[in-house]
Amino acid sequence: MHLISKFKVFIIFISIFIITSSCGNGPLFSGQGKPLKLTSSSGSSSSSSTVEEIPENQGNNDDQLEKENSSADSSEQTDNPTDKKSQIDHIIPDATPEELESLKSCLANFKDSPFEETITNFKKIKASINIGGSGTAINDTTHTDEPELILIAAAINVGSKVTYNLLNPNGYYCMMLNTNIKSKLTINLDCRAQVADSALSIQIKSSGNEAPSVLGVNVKSDVQVNDIRPEGSKCVR
Repeated sequence: MHLISKFKVFIIFISIFIITSSCGNGPLFSGQGKPLKLTSSSGSSSSSSTVEEIPENQGNNDDQLEKENSSADSSEQTDNPTDKKSQIDHIIPDATPEELESLKSCLANFKDSPFEETITNFKKIKASINIGGSGTAINDTTHTDEPELILIAAAINVGSKVTYNLLNPNGYYCMMLNTNIKSKLTINLDCRAQVADSALSIQIKSSGNEAPSVLGVNVKSDVQVNDIRPEGSKCVR
């Protein structure tokens, strides 16, 4: 019973304190408008309560820290050059509308694309279609000083055994259409170059040795990619 009585006294004290405080600048605020903290202690024969002032700038410091963290996150998102370039709406004067759509898909897949909005260093490789053929189907050995966007219009192999030489170290190869049916395709790719496909990758009972080998549509085919590593070159893979 003694403990219950002490608890009732404490509750009455709290009620009086809240009522009197509300006549000032609001509940649990001092006359200067500083936030207060209510603490209590109890002993064997008495109980007491005290009111402490919370440091005036504690709330402001928390708000400031939250704003700084938010600003840092925003800065990281907007200052990433890779993200900015992936959002560029590229203009390629020498490309047809259909080609442009495919090229934009490839550009979005290239790692660290160096291309700005308007791309003039662009060339096309004509379609290569092989049915029961063999040998070198595509042979791009030109080296350019600047990055070059290269569109392979179509590469279709049926029952064939062919090789693509994609050897421009500054080449960014975009396959508009790549289809292999019961074929063996070997791609010799300069280790500094990149290759991408503008369409979905579909593999049916096919095999390959590296990520670029799953480009396009392959049905019962074997696609092998060989990284060509000239001596002293800085490879991207």
